[in-house]
Amino acid sequence: MQLSKMKSLIAGLSLLAAGAQAQVIDWDIHDATEFETVRHNQLETGLIFQDYFTFTLPSTSHLWSNTVASNLGSVLRISAGKLDLYSGSFFDVTPDALVGTHLYDGTTGDATHTFSNLAAGNYYYKVTGLLTGVLGGQYTITSAVSPVPEPETYALMGLGLVGLIAARRRKHKG
Repeated sequence: MQLSKMKSLIAGLSLLAAGAQAQVIDWDIHDATEFETVRHNQLETGLIFQDYFTFTLPSTSHLWSNTVASNLGSVLRISAGKLDLYSGSFFDVTPDALVGTHLYDGTTGDATHTFSNLAAGNYYYKVTGLLTGVLGGQYTITSAVSPVPEPETYALMGLGLVGLIAARRRKHKG
């Protein structure tokens, strides 16, 4: 059996053992902004869930993420929410590198987390939490990306500024 299939099988069995349903959402090439609301139902209450959001960055980029649980009293509630960003392909044979982590709950709506200067390549978010609501739990994840300008862009901008300054000096002398 191939190692990648073995890794997928082990991951799937571990999710079955945990009891909560896992979702894998493929965003493909990350758009300027990605947004997803995920709901887990009452049959999963008391269980830990794991959801994955896979995406590709086509160039060196800055990434901003925000995750918030939609806690509604004891009806919908997630405790111990956590988002991990990994560099690598989801379920392949290569070990993936943890880039960063942040915690979330029903009060983290304005807490944005930044991951700077990420190289082009494959990434994924792993979102976990404990479902403690009578009807399960729900959360929203938002992710925004901005490419990092190439050094040539800065060089052209600098040359443009030098040209503007030179033109202004000539105008004042003449």
